[in-house]
Amino acid sequence: MRVLVYIPLILLLGCSSAWAQRAGAKIERWYTYWALGYSHMSYTGKMNGHSTGLSWWEEGLPVYDREYALGLDLFGLYLPLKNRQTLVGTVYNLAIDHRSDMLVSNLWEKWKGHQLSVSAMHFFKSIGYGPFIRADFGFGWITGDNQKEEQLLSAADSGGLAGLFGFGYSFPVEDIGGRILLNLDYFITPALDFAQLDGDVRGFSIRVGGLF
Repeated sequence: MRVLVYIPLILLLGCSSAWAQRAGAKIERWYTYWALGYSHMSYTGKMNGHSTGLSWWEEGLPVYDREYALGLDLFGLYLPLKNRQTLVGTVYNLAIDHRSDMLVSNLWEKWKGHQLSVSAMHFFKSIGYGPFIRADFGFGWITGDNQKEEQLLSAADSGGLAGLFGFGYSFPVEDIGGRILLNLDYFITPALDFAQLDGDVRGFSIRVGGLF
Protein backbone atom coordinates (compact mmCIF):
# COMPACT_ATOMS: atom_id res chain seq x y z
CA MET A 1 0.00 0.00 0.00
CA ARG A 2 2.84 2.43 0.71
CA VAL A 3 3.86 2.17 -2.94
CA LEU A 4 0.62 3.95 -3.82
CA VAL A 5 1.67 6.85 -1.61
CA TYR A 6 5.15 7.15 -3.11
CA ILE A 7 4.08 6.93 -6.78
CA PRO A 8 2.64 10.47 -6.93
CA LEU A 9 5.71 11.81 -5.14
CA ILE A 10 8.02 10.25 -7.77
CA LEU A 11 5.91 11.54 -10.64
CA LEU A 12 5.74 15.06 -9.24
CA LEU A 13 9.47 15.17 -8.60
CA GLY A 14 10.05 14.12 -12.19
CA CYS A 15 7.90 16.96 -13.47
CA SER A 16 9.07 19.60 -11.03
CA SER A 17 12.13 20.66 -12.99
CA ALA A 18 9.94 21.71 -15.91
CA TRP A 19 7.51 23.54 -13.66
CA ALA A 20 10.26 25.41 -11.87
CA GLN A 21 11.89 26.92 -14.92
CA ARG A 22 10.23 30.23 -14.12
CA ALA A 23 9.48 31.81 -10.77
CA GLY A 24 7.02 34.13 -12.42
CA ALA A 25 3.76 32.26 -11.82
CA LYS A 26 1.27 34.90 -10.81
CA ILE A 27 -0.01 35.34 -7.25
CA GLU A 28 -3.73 34.54 -7.00
CA ARG A 29 -6.23 36.26 -4.70
CA TRP A 30 -6.85 32.97 -2.84
CA TYR A 31 -5.82 29.32 -2.97
CA THR A 32 -7.24 25.95 -2.09
CA TYR A 33 -4.77 23.41 -0.70
CA TRP A 34 -4.78 19.59 -0.83
CA ALA A 35 -2.03 17.11 0.04
CA LEU A 36 -1.44 13.36 0.25
CA GLY A 37 1.45 11.34 1.66
CA TYR A 38 2.82 9.02 4.32
CA SER A 39 2.28 9.62 8.03
CA HIS A 40 4.00 7.83 10.91
CA MET A 41 2.01 7.92 14.17
CA SER A 42 3.29 7.06 17.66
CA TYR A 43 1.52 7.09 21.02
CA THR A 44 2.39 8.25 24.53
CA GLY A 45 1.05 7.66 28.03
CA LYS A 46 -1.94 5.37 28.28
CA MET A 47 -2.45 5.91 24.56
CA ASN A 48 0.44 3.49 23.99
CA GLY A 49 -2.01 0.60 23.84
CA HIS A 50 -2.18 -0.89 27.31
CA SER A 51 -5.51 0.76 28.20
CA THR A 52 -7.47 1.23 24.99
CA GLY A 53 -6.60 -1.80 22.86
CA LEU A 54 -4.47 0.34 20.62
CA SER A 55 -2.34 -2.65 19.59
CA TRP A 56 -1.69 -6.28 20.45
CA TRP A 57 1.04 -6.86 23.02
CA GLU A 58 2.92 -9.91 24.23
CA GLU A 59 5.25 -9.45 27.17
CA GLY A 60 5.49 -5.75 26.50
CA LEU A 61 6.38 -6.10 22.80
CA PRO A 62 4.08 -5.00 19.97
CA VAL A 63 2.94 -7.81 17.68
CA TYR A 64 1.10 -5.81 15.05
CA ASP A 65 1.88 -5.06 11.42
CA ARG A 66 1.29 -1.53 10.12
CA GLU A 67 -0.47 -2.18 6.82
CA TYR A 68 -0.72 1.41 5.70
CA ALA A 69 -0.43 4.94 7.05
CA LEU A 70 -1.65 8.07 5.33
CA GLY A 71 -1.31 11.77 5.95
CA LEU A 72 -3.67 14.22 4.26
CA ASP A 73 -4.36 17.96 4.15
CA LEU A 74 -7.94 18.63 3.08
CA PHE A 75 -10.21 21.62 2.40
CA GLY A 76 -7.37 24.13 2.79
CA LEU A 77 -8.26 27.74 2.02
CA TYR A 78 -5.47 30.36 2.06
CA LEU A 79 -5.14 34.07 1.36
CA PRO A 80 -1.83 35.75 0.38
CA LEU A 81 -0.50 38.68 2.36
CA LYS A 82 0.77 41.84 0.68
CA ASN A 83 4.39 40.82 1.15
CA ARG A 84 3.83 38.10 -1.54
CA GLN A 85 5.67 35.63 0.69
CA THR A 86 3.08 34.52 3.26
CA LEU A 87 -0.21 32.60 3.11
CA VAL A 88 -2.71 32.46 5.99
CA GLY A 89 -5.84 30.36 6.16
CA THR A 90 -7.51 27.24 7.51
CA VAL A 91 -6.96 23.54 6.83
CA TYR A 92 -8.09 20.11 8.03
CA ASN A 93 -5.23 17.67 8.76
CA LEU A 94 -5.88 13.93 8.91
CA ALA A 95 -3.46 11.11 9.85
CA ILE A 96 -4.56 7.46 9.45
CA ASP A 97 -2.84 4.44 11.02
CA HIS A 98 -4.24 1.04 9.91
CA ARG A 99 -2.74 -1.98 11.69
CA SER A 100 -3.45 -5.69 11.83
CA ASP A 101 -2.35 -8.67 13.92
CA MET A 102 0.73 -10.37 12.48
CA LEU A 103 -0.78 -13.79 13.15
CA VAL A 104 -4.48 -13.22 12.49
CA SER A 105 -4.89 -11.02 9.45
CA ASN A 106 -8.62 -10.42 9.87
CA LEU A 107 -8.02 -8.57 13.15
CA TRP A 108 -7.30 -4.90 12.55
CA GLU A 109 -7.55 -1.44 14.06
CA LYS A 110 -7.74 1.93 12.35
CA TRP A 111 -6.73 5.06 14.27
CA LYS A 112 -7.19 8.61 13.03
CA GLY A 113 -5.69 11.86 14.25
CA HIS A 114 -7.77 14.88 13.26
CA GLN A 115 -6.80 18.54 13.41
CA LEU A 116 -8.82 21.59 12.33
CA SER A 117 -6.41 24.51 12.27
CA VAL A 118 -5.53 28.08 11.52
CA SER A 119 -2.49 27.76 9.28
CA ALA A 120 0.34 29.90 7.94
CA MET A 121 2.99 29.23 5.30
CA HIS A 122 5.94 31.57 4.77
CA PHE A 123 8.04 31.28 1.61
CA PHE A 124 11.56 32.68 1.70
CA LYS A 125 11.47 33.83 -1.94
CA SER A 126 7.87 34.26 -3.06
CA ILE A 127 4.64 32.30 -2.66
CA GLY A 128 4.99 28.85 -4.17
CA TYR A 129 8.64 29.16 -5.12
CA GLY A 130 11.57 27.69 -3.18
CA PRO A 131 11.85 26.78 0.51
CA PHE A 132 9.10 27.52 3.02
CA ILE A 133 8.08 26.92 6.64
CA ARG A 134 4.63 26.08 7.96
CA ALA A 135 2.77 26.23 11.28
CA ASP A 136 -0.77 25.04 12.09
CA PHE A 137 -2.57 25.58 15.41
CA GLY A 138 -6.05 24.38 16.21
CA PHE A 139 -8.27 21.79 17.82
CA GLY A 140 -7.35 18.11 17.49
CA TRP A 141 -9.06 14.87 18.38
CA ILE A 142 -8.52 11.12 18.01
CA THR A 143 -10.87 8.37 16.84
CA GLY A 144 -10.46 4.62 16.44
CA ASP A 145 -12.40 1.55 15.37
CA ASN A 146 -11.74 -2.11 14.56
CA GLN A 147 -12.92 -5.01 12.40
CA LYS A 148 -15.96 -5.49 14.66
CA GLU A 149 -17.01 -1.89 13.96
CA GLU A 150 -16.40 -1.18 17.63
CA GLN A 151 -15.57 2.42 18.50
CA LEU A 152 -12.30 2.20 20.43
CA LEU A 153 -12.19 5.93 21.01
CA SER A 154 -14.70 8.57 19.95
CA ALA A 155 -14.28 12.25 19.23
CA ALA A 156 -16.28 12.96 22.39
CA ASP A 157 -13.63 11.18 24.48
CA SER A 158 -10.59 13.06 23.22
CA GLY A 159 -9.59 16.48 22.12
CA GLY A 160 -7.59 19.58 22.84
CA LEU A 161 -5.13 22.06 21.39
CA ALA A 162 -3.06 20.52 18.61
CA GLY A 163 -0.16 21.68 16.49
CA LEU A 164 1.73 20.93 13.29
CA PHE A 165 5.12 22.38 12.30
CA GLY A 166 7.02 21.76 9.12
CA PHE A 167 9.12 22.90 6.21
CA GLY A 168 9.38 22.07 2.56
CA TYR A 169 10.11 23.13 -0.98
CA SER A 170 7.69 24.44 -3.61
CA PHE A 171 7.53 24.70 -7.39
CA PRO A 172 5.36 27.06 -9.45
CA VAL A 173 3.18 25.60 -12.21
CA GLU A 174 3.48 27.90 -15.19
CA ASP A 175 0.54 29.87 -16.57
CA ILE A 176 -2.19 28.56 -14.25
CA GLY A 177 -0.98 30.06 -10.97
CA GLY A 178 -0.76 26.73 -9.15
CA ARG A 179 2.06 25.48 -6.93
CA ILE A 180 3.35 22.05 -5.97
CA LEU A 181 4.55 21.74 -2.34
CA LEU A 182 6.75 19.00 -0.86
CA ASN A 183 6.26 18.92 2.93
CA LEU A 184 7.94 17.34 5.95
CA ASP A 185 5.82 17.95 9.06
CA TYR A 186 5.73 17.08 12.76
CA PHE A 187 2.37 16.98 14.55
CA ILE A 188 0.90 16.45 18.04
CA THR A 189 -2.76 15.59 18.72
CA PRO A 190 -3.67 15.23 22.40
CA ALA A 191 -6.14 12.92 24.16
CA LEU A 192 -7.27 14.79 27.25
CA ASP A 193 -8.87 13.45 30.42
CA PHE A 194 -12.39 12.98 29.05
CA ALA A 195 -11.47 9.29 28.97
CA GLN A 196 -8.55 9.58 31.48
CA LEU A 197 -6.09 8.64 28.74
CA ASP A 198 -3.23 10.95 29.73
CA GLY A 199 -1.49 10.65 26.40
CA ASP A 200 -1.38 11.85 22.83
CA VAL A 201 -0.69 10.92 19.23
CA ARG A 202 2.35 12.45 17.62
CA GLY A 203 4.45 11.79 14.58
CA PHE A 204 5.73 13.05 11.26
CA SER A 205 4.42 13.08 7.73
CA ILE A 206 5.84 13.44 4.23
CA ARG A 207 3.29 14.88 1.82
CA VAL A 208 2.95 16.19 -1.72
CA GLY A 209 0.46 19.02 -1.94
CA GLY A 210 -0.95 21.51 -4.38
CA LEU A 211 -2.05 25.15 -4.12
CA PHE A 212 -4.66 25.93 -6.76
